[in-house]
Amino acid sequence: MFESLVPVPRQQTFLTLDLHTELISVVTCDGRNLVGNLRGFDQTTNLILDECHERVFSPDAGVEQVVLGLYIIRGDNM
Repeated sequence: MFESLVPVPRQQTFLTLDLHTELISVVTCDGRNLVGNLRGFDQTTNLILDECHERVFSPDAGVEQVVLGLYIIRGDNM
């Protein structure tokens, strides 16, 4: 049954940034504000953020930071 399955080669290649990292802020389509170190991206603007956290703004509590760690953001979500 599984003998007919052929592995599909990867079509996306990420460029990794090892020597120099940039702290960037990304606002997604649903209004989330994500901040992290840019570790890589590809031709469709997918991003890899390291040490990422989300900034949640509240009139009562001020700015809260939710730690996310390593995070991948799809390019069509920005």
